[in-house]
Amino acid sequence: MFKYFWETSNSIPEGHGFDAYGPLHFGWIAFFIATVAVLGIVFRRLNEVQRDRFLKILSLLIFADELGKYFLVFYGHHPLLPYLPLHVCSINIYVILCHAWFVKSEKVKEIIDNVLYALCMPAALAAILCPTWTSLPITSFMHIHSFTVHIMLFLYPMLLLCGGMKPRFSLLKKAIPVMVVIASLVFCFNKIFDTEFMFLNGAGSGNPLSFFEGLWGNPGYLASIPLLFGALWLIMFGIPYLFGRLHVKKAA
Repeated sequence: MFKYFWETSNSIPEGHGFDAYGPLHFGWIAFFIATVAVLGIVFRRLNEVQRDRFLKILSLLIFADELGKYFLVFYGHHPLLPYLPLHVCSINIYVILCHAWFVKSEKVKEIIDNVLYALCMPAALAAILCPTWTSLPITSFMHIHSFTVHIMLFLYPMLLLCGGMKPRFSLLKKAIPVMVVIASLVFCFNKIFDTEFMFLNGAGSGNPLSFFEGLWGNPGYLASIPLLFGALWLIMFGIPYLFGRLHVKKAA
């Protein structure tokens, strides 16, 4: 049953995976929705000390899940290069760990809140809805890890929202230069080592960027990334802003 437990997408034979939007995938999506809904309700009922403890524990669970991946890579003698923490979600694991345990400045925390909201949530959601690990069966550790780590990555900023975090694009703008520098460095890394981190050296398959790669080719599809994030952030920050304005008018 667990013959392929230690295998990765690069090592498993064909024909052992699952179908995107098949029964197994829908089962994971249902688990994801239920987990976020239940824990969101629980989190809202906690006091500030309990919320802080909850987020710290969640950050450690996310980090432990990621360490499990590296244990598999070393134990299974798989190449390390494709699993370096250079994807958006992987980087956010360490951002979350710092946010929960080490950042003391409230101003810095507010900026990170908005970065996690703007990047971590949509990236994790995209991974859950459009998984790139469909070649792996549920009896593979990497299959389980890929779903659970992304569910928790979505959950963390969602809990920040449940705890009263207010999306503010003015704070996100302060982090955009850093985000651009990181993306540029990852792009260069991809070109040097022929990797595909952040999907900046090829859209791959099974994700929304592959549609634009089919239309505009490579590297033309890269132009879709700022367009997609621009549209996404217009919704994610615009709707809360409008609701806030309406609330102020009603209060007046």
